[in-house]
Amino acid sequence: MIKNFNILFSDTKNFMMNEVNRVFVLVIAMFIVFGIFLHFEITSLKKQSRENTAELLDLINKTNKKIEHRYFNTTKSLEEIHKVKIDTKTGEIKAYN
Repeated sequence: MIKNFNILFSDTKNFMMNEVNRVFVLVIAMFIVFGIFLHFEITSLKKQSRENTAELLDLINKTNKKIEHRYFNTTKSLEEIHKVKIDTKTGEIKAYN
């Protein structure tokens, strides 16, 4: 077991003696570190996105609850009473024929 470890250590030492091999190992290590960093960064962004989406949906639901539907009913009842069509976007009033 110790002999195998010594052989492995000496082979690794011989491999690292070559400058090209050292640069290769360094580049591979940098890619691994960058990949790990990227993984955690993407995970963090996904978590923030989910939280922001939940917050926006909550705000939309609260806003929908605050809408006064009486105003829409008032427009409809005025149309029925006076027999006109009210365009709420432009403010035009058109009479029924």
